Amino acid sequence: MAERGVATIGQLAAMPVEALAEVPGIGAGTAPLILASAQAILNPSAAESSMGK
Repeated sequence: MAERGVATIGQLAAMPVEALAEVPGIGAGTAPLILASAQAILNPSAAESSMGK
């Protein structure tokens, strides 16, 4: 990810899903999961709310 200028979880969470999906080894199926995980790390209370907790 560093080659793409992504050095922090915040930068990763802000990436468009399409851009992340273009990274070799990630793809369209995994990109949304990675973004959701990064966003949950940055904002755990929002992730709990979206999971019905």
